[in-house]
Amino acid sequence: MFFRKASLNSALSVLCVLAAFNVATATSVVIPSDDEMIIGSRAIVRGQVVSVASGMDGQHDVVFTYITLRVQEVFKGKLTPGEIVIKEPGGVSGTRGSFFFGIPEFKAGEDVVLFLDTWADGSLRVHNWFLGKYSVSTGERTGRLTVTRDLTQANVRVVGRSQTGPITDRADLSEFASMLRSRISATKAAAAEHETKFYNNLTARERPQEMSSGGGLGPTQNFTFINPNQPPRWFEPDSGQPVVFKVNPTGAPSSTIMNDVSAAMNAWSTVGGSAMRVSNGGSTGNCGLLVVDGENTVSFNNCDNYSPFSPPAGGCSGILAAAGIVSYSPFQTRVVNGITFYRAIEANLSFNPYASCYFSNSCNVQEIATHELGHTLGLGHSLDASATMYAYAHFDGRCAGLRSDDTNAIQFIYPGTGSAVTPLNITTSSVSNGQLASYYSQVLSATGGTPGYSWSVSSGSLPSGLSLTSTGVLSGTPAQAGSFTFTAMVRDAANTTASRSFTLTVATAACTYTVSPISFTIAASGGSGSVNVTTGSGCGWSSANGNSWITVQGSSGSGSGALSFTVTSNASSSPRTGTITVANQTVTITQSGQAAVVTQGLQYYPLPYPVRLLETRPAYPGCNSMSAPIQGRAAYTVNARGSCNGISIPANAQAIAGNFTINNAYNLSGYGTIYPAGNATPLASNVNYPAYSTVGNSFITGLDSNGQFSIYTATTVDVQIDITGYFAPPGSGGLYYHPLPRPVRLMDTRPGQSACDAPGAPLQAQTPYTKNAWGTCNGMTIPSTARAIAGNFTVVNQSNNFGFGITYPGGIPTPQTYSVNYNPNRVTNGSIITGLNSSGQFTLYAFSTVHAVFDVTGYFSTEAVDANGAGLLYQPLTTPMRLLDTRPGYSACDTPGQPLLAQVPRTEYGRLTCSGLTIPSNTMAITGNFTVINQQSNYGFGTLYPTGNGVPLVSNINFIPYEVRGNSFIAGLNSAGQFNAYTFATVHAVIDVTGFFAP
Repeated sequence: MFFRKASLNSALSVLCVLAAFNVATATSVVIPSDDEMIIGSRAIVRGQVVSVASGMDGQHDVVFTYITLRVQEVFKGKLTPGEIVIKEPGGVSGTRGSFFFGIPEFKAGEDVVLFLDTWADGSLRVHNWFLGKYSVSTGERTGRLTVTRDLTQANVRVVGRSQTGPITDRADLSEFASMLRSRISATKAAAAEHETKFYNNLTARERPQEMSSGGGLGPTQNFTFINPNQPPRWFEPDSGQPVVFKVNPTGAPSSTIMNDVSAAMNAWSTVGGSAMRVSNGGSTGNCGLLVVDGENTVSFNNCDNYSPFSPPAGGCSGILAAAGIVSYSPFQTRVVNGITFYRAIEANLSFNPYASCYFSNSCNVQEIATHELGHTLGLGHSLDASATMYAYAHFDGRCAGLRSDDTNAIQFIYPGTGSAVTPLNITTSSVSNGQLASYYSQVLSATGGTPGYSWSVSSGSLPSGLSLTSTGVLSGTPAQAGSFTFTAMVRDAANTTASRSFTLTVATAACTYTVSPISFTIAASGGSGSVNVTTGSGCGWSSANGNSWITVQGSSGSGSGALSFTVTSNASSSPRTGTITVANQTVTITQSGQAAVVTQGLQYYPLPYPVRLLETRPAYPGCNSMSAPIQGRAAYTVNARGSCNGISIPANAQAIAGNFTINNAYNLSGYGTIYPAGNATPLASNVNYPAYSTVGNSFITGLDSNGQFSIYTATTVDVQIDITGYFAPPGSGGLYYHPLPRPVRLMDTRPGQSACDAPGAPLQAQTPYTKNAWGTCNGMTIPSTARAIAGNFTVVNQSNNFGFGITYPGGIPTPQTYSVNYNPNRVTNGSIITGLNSSGQFTLYAFSTVHAVFDVTGYFSTEAVDANGAGLLYQPLTTPMRLLDTRPGYSACDTPGQPLLAQVPRTEYGRLTCSGLTIPSNTMAITGNFTVINQQSNYGFGTLYPTGNGVPLVSNINFIPYEVRGNSFIAGLNSAGQFNAYTFATVHAVIDVTGFFAP
């Protein structure tokens, strides 16, 4: 037979074990002290038993006994005198019955003193089983009322008594009542701490829910939560994301372990009406039960060297396996079916190698894995003896099968549509081409089947230097040129496979060209002029000074027409000729055997004042007013060009800058992405939002040839798009970007803080504060030619107010737009590009009184060259590039597989080719989004800055415990194209790049 559960609960860990012993069923107890009983009880009452009746739990088909008690006196708790109903397991109903040793027995008319606590749904039960029941009777010798605890229950063995204080089994009632009142007062603080720790947010019910006439949760379930006091659950299924576990096969009982574990995952992932999907993330070297390492694991060999399993003295017995949620957030909650759940962050499952005799049967392994995975999903032991989540293993051939109470449990905690499983299908139709000696990365995708995909190459070959990981990432640096045909195969958790053939062409090193000056004029008479062409490595065009000078001759016109040129190649003594075509601000250079297209760099044009381009909320103004939210997982396209609120965004605008705000009125978290229209939704995010929140972030996004961009959100939400400026080919009013050699803190309103402007008083509610940007700050100069600044606006909100902040050019009315949205008692960042008035001033505005910090990373000016160096032009990427993802198993150009370490700068290269996108070798700054995934209880901040500098006194992002938060950025690079990512605490991070600045 199998011993019931043993558990370990702590503030951040919940574990449950499944064990096996060859012993008879019995209940063994150590009798608690009086104080321990008093502290552990939620209520202590005296009353008379009115009735005792058994009944079936209508939902789960199990018998319970219901004891109606007329309360005469309340010693402790929030109950009131009158009738209450206590619910105990066991009883007889019709032809059904069940019995548990150690459960207190009652009879009508009995006078009792009861110590009470509650079930997971708040229904009352006797605390510590029979130990919490005292019968009141008249003493035969004294004639006085006496309380007595019956310790002679059948199959109950007393193995000890607590040594922490007095224990009362029999006493005079009046003396017992006096002791209770005295000790309840003396232990008040300890009892309050116990109540908060184990019963926070759980109201005691005077009658079980199933006996109430009202609604609510319905009949009490037989399933339980792994921690009924602070039940954890995963939030990922709420937004359609799987919960991913990786398997360390070292020490596994058989070669079929991957299939066995996948079968268990499949069992929980295919329940109709449940959103839970468990995914097999492939193999890992991590392991252990009590280890918090940022990865959910299944392991077999105690390789963490901190095992909870004790070696047996002989035979094969003991704990079979242990599992649980080892880290959850007490600060992030979500109410599901009337229960407050806490966000699960990490879970582990460990098999005991000393009990390996039970693992020779694959079916038994699957049952153990299924049971223990249930614990990692938040389920406790079921009261239904037939359930896989029952505290005893069955080993009855069910393998990875679930029973009705198991499916009811997963549907209750993770409600969803539970649509039918669709056929497994590889959705990637083709792979992008690569280039010799340039880093390559592409993610293969699949849908349908049973989640838990594993990828491999089943036939053909990849070019040397590339490999396909089990997670579907095709990456590496090609060392061979040519065309390579291969077949990729994906296998799901149910062992179903799908295949597709791909051809990957690796070209020789491509030529890249930068053309300057940006504009030139051909004389009407024919004339001549010079165009400077800087080539990329491997192009073979050069001259003594490293550049190719081309003499232009041709027809009249300005910036258009077919123009001939001649250059001298360093690969041949013969001159080469070709054609330059300048049309629509795109320069095409064609040479025999190779071609390249270079879109000219763009200047920034700040708007006179911000405008609201898009508003989806009903009755709110916007140039595009939808009066309906954006539907989740459906791209919505917006035209950026045209007139809005008296401001024109011209037809040659190639990118826009502004703020993207999400108003989420629903109980689902998710993310939002903005990208040029006409592209597939990228693996990138601009905004991460929790349930019931308003979250904003600034952005720069490219536009397609029609001037359109797309918005994608993971769930249905309202959206606002505010525009502060646009990027277009150089012209009148256009500005060059100048990154500061290092960021500076221009202003900090907090008393005692360091900044160039430290007023020592907060921004007052709805009172504009005007600030001059021109001048020298901490050795960095923003010249008087600056017409806009870029940086970060941080709100330090020390009150219980929601609100928003805006930055805008000085001297104009406060616009109806957002730069940052903030929550009560939070520090919130908003990256900004804000225009300056003719005096170099900008204004900060906050809806409520808050402190503010303003950091500057660069500025836009009319000068092509100034004291800080050459002005830069902007080039948006055709789709965002995921430059860095530190999380194990995720795809990006750089995947270190470990978090950013606290206060240890990580250096990244901002110039690279990845996923078919190129950030060229002359890039001096990049734009994008910096997201922190904080899985710890740490507060902190993150900063991006050019490598070679000390960590500056600025921040790009501020984060709180157990949060995903993103903020956009413009980060300068050093002369080698590098920047540093620094975080105050150890966190995972994602960096998405949307464009770059170059000369």
